Amino acid sequence: MKKLVAVFSLPILSIFFLSNALWAQQKEPPPRLISAVSFFVSANYFSPKLDDVNAVYSTIEKNYYLPAGTDFKNYYSVSGGIKISPVEQQTLQAEVGISLYKTPLGSSDNSSKNFLQLFYTGGTYLINFPLNRLSFFAGAGAGYIRLNTERTYSGQIGVAHVNANLFQVHGTIGAEFFHSTGVSFAVEGGYAYATTPLPERSDLDFTLHSITGGIKVSVPLINKF
Repeated sequence: MKKLVAVFSLPILSIFFLSNALWAQQKEPPPRLISAVSFFVSANYFSPKLDDVNAVYSTIEKNYYLPAGTDFKNYYSVSGGIKISPVEQQTLQAEVGISLYKTPLGSSDNSSKNFLQLFYTGGTYLINFPLNRLSFFAGAGAGYIRLNTERTYSGQIGVAHVNANLFQVHGTIGAEFFHSTGVSFAVEGGYAYATTPLPERSDLDFTLHSITGGIKVSVPLINKF
């Protein structure tokens, strides 16, 4: 009798444990494509119109009889930061960036050189649309810009400074490809608009706006919480 019970019990218990194992596997969520926390660096095309800055320098040069300098320009920025994704469909991105521009001093007596520093800090909220190893995203954000400019004159000894604090809003869209290691490569584009919220604390009241575009590399730090 005991042998008979054992013979019938063994397949029943096997089926029970097997079904529980399969049920547990079915309940486990699929592995995440977008890591919960990652670090990123990006290089971007950024060419804001600096007409207001150039206009202020023109006024300074006329008032102090300085030679006219070349216009300020800026064509790129480099940034980095942390991305936090509580769920794959949403990402909060904290970022810092810097952009530099410098012209060499010419050989003529009336030549001058420009130096520009643009520091940025801010954040972006992204909505993600993951699909296999590819994810599309769109988002918007805000930040703070500190702009420092300087023009040095060689014909006549003199250095002029024009600085400003700006508040920026921006939007972005792009696509991100995820390698099997978790490292991702993204292409993105967008639009940025910045203005001086407190003109009395800056040398001038003006706006900066530009179409942006760049590439981003992200490295996962934490896969899931």
